[in-house]
Amino acid sequence: MAAQVNAWLLRRGMHPDTIMMRALYALAGFGLLLGVAAFAHAPLYILLPPLFGFLAMAGMIFPNAGAGSLEHQKHRAGAASALAGMLQFCLSALSAGLVSLLHAETPRPMAAVVAVCGVIACGIFIYMKKYRPPAALTPAAPQPEA
Repeated sequence: MAAQVNAWLLRRGMHPDTIMMRALYALAGFGLLLGVAAFAHAPLYILLPPLFGFLAMAGMIFPNAGAGSLEHQKHRAGAASALAGMLQFCLSALSAGLVSLLHAETPRPMAAVVAVCGVIACGIFIYMKKYRPPAALTPAAPQPEA
């Protein structure tokens, strides 16, 4: 459903970076809410809404992040897309391993990893926005010879 909202916002002219920034802030907020609820021993019906909100934000972040990362890599889009997919799988495996390492028979380890991942994602986005090289410095695609 969030992916549909994302497409609607893009059609209405909202910039993908704006959508992603707001979705990342919401993602970090949902992650922190989930962490607080889990550490407060909240029942399942309290844990599920922030978890759903966290996962729903992925529908707004992943498409915009993929498009933004490939924006200046047109001549090597296949390799860049493969690298992005590999990184997603590796980070997912790392997160799942961390949750199992912190095993406590409660939702606390999952909530802690989700909260930390949300805050890290938000921090990386803010850092990348601040230090993104200008488009003029990115390498141009090789021109075919005539």
